[in-house]
Amino acid sequence: MQENFCLHAKQKDIALNVTVEAGLPNLMGSWRMVRQILTNLVSNALKFTSDRGTVTITATLAGGGELLISVADTGIGMSEAEIAIALTPFGQVDGALSRSHEGTGLGLPLARAMAKLHQAEFRIGSVRGAGTSVEIAFPAARLIGPVEQPISASA
Repeated sequence: MQENFCLHAKQKDIALNVTVEAGLPNLMGSWRMVRQILTNLVSNALKFTSDRGTVTITATLAGGGELLISVADTGIGMSEAEIAIALTPFGQVDGALSRSHEGTGLGLPLARAMAKLHQAEFRIGSVRGAGTSVEIAFPAARLIGPVEQPISASA
């Protein structure tokens, strides 16, 4: 998965930054669903970020004990109305850049549904022309034990 993202980022000259805080607990849940959530979010971020933009992926522990995973980009962004459309199954936001990329319009709705199955909060913020940030907050009740090594990477 990571190799495909790095290749896509490199082809578009997008800076791909990944930072995982040291000592994070493990997440109890479906690894396939969590992987799919991340795949959908990172794919969208790369797809809708112009050449020489930035995509940042972070994982950290919040003050309340939640595991926060975020994917932020410097892409085309969306208005509040467009976010509502993008969160609707098969909903695709009209626009030259968004229509130049293929997709089913299921990435964000599926990511949100899978996050909810893990009792996680799914938050999305975006500014038209300035990028999008999606944050998933997994509750402390779903976390066990610390991770041994921090992960930090750039592409």
